[in-house]
Amino acid sequence: MTNPFLAELWRSDDFYLKVLAGREDVLTPGQVCSIRRLSETRLSVEDIALKIEARNVG
Repeated sequence: MTNPFLAELWRSDDFYLKVLAGREDVLTPGQVCSIRRLSETRLSVEDIALKIEARNVG
């Protein structure tokens, strides 16, 4: 059963980016913001991954 309080927290970009900032094995908050911006330009997933220097696409 999902905790409604936690589910609501995860809907917040601020909370999500804060959690990302505390980890080393995921995208940085800056990369996530860049992905969101670049996705509006209709670049392919592969091209976006190259631009943000992601380790993988999947």
